Amino acid sequence: MRRLYERGNTVTEIAELYSLSESKVESILKLNEMPNGKKQITQAQKSQVLKLKKQGVTHRVIQKKTGVSLSSIDRIVNPKRANRQKENRSVKPAPSPRANRTSRKSTFKLLWGALEIVKETA
Repeated sequence: MRRLYERGNTVTEIAELYSLSESKVESILKLNEMPNGKKQITQAQKSQVLKLKKQGVTHRVIQKKTGVSLSSIDRIVNPKRANRQKENRSVKPAPSPRANRTSRKSTFKLLWGALEIVKETA
């Protein structure tokens, strides 16, 4: 199988040749394995998730049938929301309001100084 794939045959062609599913051929060739050891979601899994969702199946049932995580199912079903979340992550958060505040010691000194001025004028 590896040689066929390296020679330019597609996964679909190899699957038909050996009478296997595309996902089985991919797992044999380990095409969907990422460097960190996690499995990448195949196109067949994505289409199966979308098909089940159109039928009204819940995310948990889809997870059990396909082996795809709930968060991945959500990203497949709602691609616009996933892209929007990526864009929001790139925006830097505003500095916290406490960053511009004076420290407690300097606030105390300011109040103490004002109290001394009030005592002198009284």
